[in-house]
Amino acid sequence: DYQAHYDGLTGLPNRVLLQDRIKQIATKAQRTDKKFALLFIDLDRFKHINDSLGHTMGDLVLKEIAKRLQDTLRAEDTIVRLGGDEFIVLIEDLAHVHDASQLAKKIIETITQPLTIEQHSLYITASIGICFYPEDTSDATQLITYADTAMYKAKNEGRNTFQFYSQEMTQVLRDRVTLESSLRQAIIKQEFVVFFQPQYNAQTDTLVGMEALVRWQREDGKLTPPNDFIPLAEETGMIVEIDKWVMKTAIKQMATWYNEELNPGVLSLNVTMKQLMEKDFIDTIKKTLKDYNFIQTNLNLEIPETQIIIKAQR
Repeated sequence: DYQAHYDGLTGLPNRVLLQDRIKQIATKAQRTDKKFALLFIDLDRFKHINDSLGHTMGDLVLKEIAKRLQDTLRAEDTIVRLGGDEFIVLIEDLAHVHDASQLAKKIIETITQPLTIEQHSLYITASIGICFYPEDTSDATQLITYADTAMYKAKNEGRNTFQFYSQEMTQVLRDRVTLESSLRQAIIKQEFVVFFQPQYNAQTDTLVGMEALVRWQREDGKLTPPNDFIPLAEETGMIVEIDKWVMKTAIKQMATWYNEELNPGVLSLNVTMKQLMEKDFIDTIKKTLKDYNFIQTNLNLEIPETQIIIKAQR
């Protein structure tokens, strides 16, 4: 019974027990004519810890976060590990909506306290989505979904913050699902174009290179700017296929210019961490350079600042 209803790592109630707790608290709320709040907590960029320091370190972090939550909340509040780095908190007998926001601030402050594990100094932040019963919904499943939607809104606002659920968020979520589906089709149909941004030496006023920039050109001919689809592509992993296409297309075009006795300079390509971690990354570059007889010294790979992980060690 314990294994079925509690998380083996943290000892917290799990997803199975969560549904039962929500029903119990909802019944109590109806009887006492009070509201309760569901907080959906997601640790920001937790995957980077697993990728850089290993899953064992990640497990130790999750255990410490679970302990901090237990120390912060009241005994009557329910803390659930939903899975991975996601936690649910149920707050009973709320008098005011403001009480939930105060608690969310307290949780964020607690999580962001410096964490030292096995000589590694880590700084964890969290994004929190808040949903209320019965104002937002009286359905247990929708409570979780709505709080999850609010949590993603918090991440879009810059992370390390909290957001309340609203009907507008549901539409945003639906738009995201539609965009993801369209982006997958765009990869299949190759609905992308490469723009080349010239790079000049200001002292000599000469062209020294080209930076390849990708744009999504939909079937209606309209261009979608990178900020509207690159973050989603990175989150879903689709960025790897897009970057491979950009690399091949850009190298092919640069090689054509060189064959026409032009001198476009060095080609600069942005490379994501996901692409770098692909096992065939180097082989793919070598093959592409060979296919188009492109000189490797004319290729410059750049890692965007947002992709760099800084590990603080004591």
